[in-house]
Amino acid sequence: MILGGGDSALDWVLEFADSAERVTIVHRRDEFRAAPASVNKMRELVDDPSRPVDCLIGRIPSYQTHGDRISQIEVAPFGEGESQFLELDELLVFYGLSPDLGPIAEWGLDIERKHISVSLETFQTNVPGIYAIGDINTYPGKKKLILSGFHEGALAAFAIQQYLDPIPNTSFNTPRRARRSRNASVFKTLRNDTERQKKQTAPVLFCNPHRFSPLPGPGASHDSCASTSPWPLNFVR
Repeated sequence: MILGGGDSALDWVLEFADSAERVTIVHRRDEFRAAPASVNKMRELVDDPSRPVDCLIGRIPSYQTHGDRISQIEVAPFGEGESQFLELDELLVFYGLSPDLGPIAEWGLDIERKHISVSLETFQTNVPGIYAIGDINTYPGKKKLILSGFHEGALAAFAIQQYLDPIPNTSFNTPRRARRSRNASVFKTLRNDTERQKKQTAPVLFCNPHRFSPLPGPGASHDSCASTSPWPLNFVR
Protein backbone atom coordinates (compact mmCIF):
# COMPACT_ATOMS: atom_id res chain seq x y z
CA MET A 1 0.00 0.00 0.00
CA ILE A 2 1.38 3.39 -1.07
CA LEU A 3 -0.11 6.73 -0.02
CA GLY A 4 0.69 9.89 -1.98
CA GLY A 5 0.69 11.37 -5.46
CA GLY A 6 4.14 12.82 -6.02
CA ASP A 7 7.29 11.55 -7.68
CA SER A 8 8.35 9.38 -4.74
CA ALA A 9 4.98 7.63 -4.56
CA LEU A 10 4.84 6.95 -8.30
CA ASP A 11 8.46 5.79 -8.41
CA TRP A 12 7.78 3.13 -5.79
CA VAL A 13 4.61 2.00 -7.58
CA LEU A 14 6.59 1.42 -10.76
CA GLU A 15 9.40 -0.24 -8.79
CA PHE A 16 7.13 -2.80 -7.09
CA ALA A 17 4.92 -3.42 -10.13
CA ASP A 18 7.18 -6.25 -11.31
CA SER A 19 7.94 -7.83 -7.94
CA ALA A 20 5.07 -7.38 -5.46
CA GLU A 21 2.00 -9.60 -5.33
CA ARG A 22 -0.20 -6.52 -5.41
CA VAL A 23 0.43 -2.77 -5.33
CA THR A 24 -2.26 -0.24 -4.38
CA ILE A 25 -1.76 3.50 -4.47
CA VAL A 26 -4.19 5.79 -2.65
CA HIS A 27 -4.38 9.49 -3.46
CA ARG A 28 -6.81 12.24 -2.49
CA ARG A 29 -7.53 13.18 -6.10
CA ASP A 30 -7.14 11.88 -9.62
CA GLU A 31 -4.44 14.43 -10.46
CA PHE A 32 -0.83 13.58 -9.62
CA ARG A 33 2.11 15.92 -9.07
CA ALA A 34 4.64 13.40 -10.36
CA ALA A 35 6.42 13.53 -13.71
CA PRO A 36 3.97 13.03 -16.60
CA ALA A 37 5.88 10.00 -17.88
CA SER A 38 5.55 8.27 -14.49
CA VAL A 39 1.84 9.10 -14.28
CA ASN A 40 1.18 7.73 -17.76
CA LYS A 41 3.09 4.54 -17.00
CA MET A 42 1.15 4.04 -13.75
CA ARG A 43 -2.19 4.49 -15.52
CA GLU A 44 -1.18 1.95 -18.15
CA LEU A 45 -0.45 -0.58 -15.41
CA VAL A 46 -3.78 0.14 -13.71
CA ASP A 47 -5.68 -0.32 -16.99
CA ASP A 48 -3.91 -3.62 -17.70
CA PRO A 49 -5.83 -6.44 -15.95
CA SER A 50 -2.76 -8.65 -16.05
CA ARG A 51 -0.73 -6.25 -13.91
CA PRO A 52 -1.17 -6.17 -10.11
CA VAL A 53 -1.55 -2.39 -9.75
CA ASP A 54 -4.60 -0.55 -8.34
CA CYS A 55 -5.27 3.16 -7.90
CA LEU A 56 -7.87 4.39 -5.40
CA ILE A 57 -9.06 7.96 -4.91
CA GLY A 58 -10.12 8.79 -1.37
CA ARG A 59 -9.06 9.45 2.19
CA ILE A 60 -7.91 7.33 5.13
CA PRO A 61 -10.31 7.90 8.05
CA SER A 62 -9.20 4.89 10.10
CA TYR A 63 -6.84 1.96 10.32
CA GLN A 64 -6.33 -1.23 12.30
CA THR A 65 -3.13 -2.47 13.89
CA HIS A 66 -1.77 -5.88 14.72
CA GLY A 67 0.92 -5.58 17.35
CA ASP A 68 3.11 -2.66 16.35
CA ARG A 69 2.20 -2.80 12.65
CA ILE A 70 -0.68 -1.42 10.60
CA SER A 71 -2.57 -4.37 9.17
CA GLN A 72 -5.68 -2.75 7.64
CA ILE A 73 -6.76 0.70 6.43
CA GLU A 74 -10.07 2.22 5.51
CA VAL A 75 -10.29 4.05 2.18
CA ALA A 76 -13.35 6.31 2.09
CA PRO A 77 -14.51 8.34 -0.92
CA PHE A 78 -14.84 12.11 -0.64
CA GLY A 79 -18.38 12.01 -1.97
CA GLU A 80 -21.02 9.35 -1.77
CA GLY A 81 -20.03 5.72 -1.68
CA GLU A 82 -18.94 3.01 0.65
CA SER A 83 -15.57 2.65 2.29
CA GLN A 84 -13.17 -0.13 1.42
CA PHE A 85 -11.19 -1.98 4.06
CA LEU A 86 -7.92 -3.21 2.66
CA GLU A 87 -5.42 -5.47 4.33
CA LEU A 88 -1.76 -4.79 3.72
CA ASP A 89 1.70 -6.11 4.42
CA GLU A 90 3.64 -2.85 4.08
CA LEU A 91 2.55 0.79 4.14
CA LEU A 92 4.64 3.49 2.47
CA VAL A 93 3.53 7.08 3.07
CA PHE A 94 4.77 9.83 0.75
CA TYR A 95 2.77 12.89 1.73
CA GLY A 96 5.73 15.22 1.43
CA LEU A 97 6.88 17.70 4.06
CA SER A 98 4.85 20.03 6.22
CA PRO A 99 6.67 23.39 6.43
CA ASP A 100 7.18 24.56 10.00
CA LEU A 101 8.98 27.90 10.21
CA GLY A 102 9.06 27.91 14.01
CA PRO A 103 10.49 31.16 15.49
CA ILE A 104 11.26 32.45 11.98
CA ALA A 105 7.56 33.16 11.56
CA GLU A 106 7.92 35.92 14.20
CA TRP A 107 10.72 37.80 12.42
CA GLY A 108 8.41 40.04 10.43
CA LEU A 109 9.09 38.34 7.11
CA ASP A 110 6.63 38.28 4.22
CA ILE A 111 5.20 34.75 4.37
CA GLU A 112 2.95 33.23 1.72
CA ARG A 113 1.43 29.83 2.49
CA LYS A 114 4.21 28.99 4.95
CA HIS A 115 6.89 30.03 2.46
CA ILE A 116 9.10 33.13 2.63
CA SER A 117 8.78 35.61 -0.22
CA VAL A 118 12.12 36.70 -1.69
CA SER A 119 13.52 38.89 -4.44
CA LEU A 120 14.02 36.99 -7.66
CA GLU A 121 17.38 38.69 -8.30
CA THR A 122 19.04 38.52 -4.86
CA PHE A 123 16.81 36.11 -2.87
CA GLN A 124 16.73 38.64 -0.07
CA THR A 125 13.59 38.81 2.05
CA ASN A 126 11.74 41.99 2.90
CA VAL A 127 14.09 42.34 5.89
CA PRO A 128 17.53 43.59 4.76
CA GLY A 129 20.30 41.12 5.49
CA ILE A 130 18.05 38.04 5.63
CA TYR A 131 18.14 35.72 2.62
CA ALA A 132 16.21 32.52 1.90
CA ILE A 133 16.94 29.80 -0.66
CA GLY A 134 15.62 26.32 -1.30
CA ASP A 135 12.23 24.89 -0.44
CA ILE A 136 11.60 27.51 2.23
CA ASN A 137 11.25 30.43 -0.19
CA THR A 138 8.72 31.36 -2.84
CA TYR A 139 8.74 33.64 -5.89
CA PRO A 140 7.02 33.74 -9.29
CA GLY A 141 7.83 30.56 -11.21
CA LYS A 142 9.34 28.76 -8.19
CA LYS A 143 10.36 25.13 -8.85
CA LYS A 144 11.31 22.86 -5.97
CA LEU A 145 14.22 21.17 -7.71
CA ILE A 146 17.76 20.50 -6.54
CA LEU A 147 19.08 22.27 -9.64
CA SER A 148 17.03 25.35 -8.77
CA GLY A 149 18.48 25.28 -5.25
CA PHE A 150 22.04 25.42 -6.61
CA HIS A 151 21.08 28.35 -8.82
CA GLU A 152 19.48 30.22 -5.92
CA GLY A 153 22.47 29.59 -3.67
CA ALA A 154 24.94 31.01 -6.21
CA LEU A 155 22.96 34.20 -6.79
CA ALA A 156 22.31 34.67 -3.08
CA ALA A 157 26.03 34.29 -2.30
CA PHE A 158 26.96 37.08 -4.72
CA ALA A 159 24.18 39.27 -3.33
CA ILE A 160 25.36 38.69 0.25
CA GLN A 161 28.92 39.61 -0.72
CA GLN A 162 27.67 42.85 -2.23
CA TYR A 163 25.59 43.52 0.89
CA LEU A 164 28.56 43.02 3.22
CA ASP A 165 31.08 44.84 1.01
CA PRO A 166 29.24 47.45 -1.09
CA ILE A 167 32.48 49.04 -2.34
CA PRO A 168 32.96 47.93 -5.95
CA ASN A 169 36.00 45.88 -6.68
CA THR A 170 38.92 47.75 -8.28
CA SER A 171 41.21 45.91 -10.61
CA PHE A 172 44.77 46.98 -11.33
CA ASN A 173 46.56 46.13 -14.55
CA THR A 174 50.32 45.69 -14.41
CA PRO A 175 52.06 46.60 -17.72
CA ARG A 176 53.65 43.58 -19.27
CA ARG A 177 57.39 43.75 -19.68
CA ALA A 178 58.74 43.25 -23.16
CA ARG A 179 59.64 39.66 -23.59
CA ARG A 180 63.22 39.17 -24.61
CA SER A 181 63.95 36.65 -27.26
CA ARG A 182 66.05 33.66 -26.49
CA ASN A 183 68.72 34.79 -28.96
CA ALA A 184 69.15 38.11 -27.12
CA SER A 185 69.57 36.26 -23.84
CA VAL A 186 72.20 33.93 -25.33
CA PHE A 187 74.06 36.87 -26.89
CA LYS A 188 74.16 38.67 -23.55
CA THR A 189 75.53 35.56 -21.86
CA LEU A 190 78.27 35.16 -24.47
CA ARG A 191 79.19 38.85 -24.20
CA ASN A 192 79.47 38.64 -20.44
CA ASP A 193 81.68 35.55 -20.72
CA THR A 194 83.95 37.29 -23.25
CA GLU A 195 84.35 40.37 -21.08
CA ARG A 196 85.09 38.21 -18.05
CA GLN A 197 87.76 36.32 -20.02
CA LYS A 198 89.40 39.58 -21.13
CA LYS A 199 89.60 40.76 -17.56
CA GLN A 200 91.25 37.53 -16.49
CA THR A 201 93.93 37.57 -19.28
CA ALA A 202 94.74 41.31 -19.36
CA PRO A 203 98.20 42.18 -17.93
CA VAL A 204 98.34 43.67 -14.47
CA LEU A 205 100.82 46.53 -14.02
CA PHE A 206 102.50 47.46 -10.77
CA CYS A 207 104.09 50.87 -11.13
CA ASN A 208 106.83 52.16 -8.87
CA PRO A 209 106.52 55.90 -8.24
CA HIS A 210 110.31 56.18 -7.87
CA ARG A 211 112.08 57.46 -10.93
CA PHE A 212 115.26 55.91 -12.34
CA SER A 213 117.91 56.66 -14.90
CA PRO A 214 116.60 57.37 -18.36
CA LEU A 215 117.17 55.01 -21.22
CA PRO A 216 119.75 55.96 -23.75
CA GLY A 217 118.54 58.29 -26.38
CA PRO A 218 116.22 61.21 -26.42
CA GLY A 219 113.20 61.21 -24.15
CA ALA A 220 112.13 62.03 -20.67
CA SER A 221 112.41 59.86 -17.62
CA HIS A 222 110.02 56.93 -17.11
CA ASP A 223 108.25 55.28 -14.23
CA SER A 224 109.36 51.83 -13.21
CA CYS A 225 106.65 49.23 -13.93
CA ALA A 226 106.47 45.47 -13.53
CA SER A 227 103.97 43.19 -15.21
CA THR A 228 102.42 39.86 -14.26
CA SER A 229 101.67 39.17 -17.90
CA PRO A 230 103.66 36.45 -19.64
CA TRP A 231 104.04 38.78 -22.60
CA PRO A 232 107.14 41.03 -22.90
CA LEU A 233 106.38 44.54 -21.79
CA ASN A 234 108.41 47.64 -22.70
CA PHE A 235 108.36 50.86 -20.80
CA VAL A 236 105.67 53.14 -22.01
CA ARG A 237 106.09 56.83 -22.21
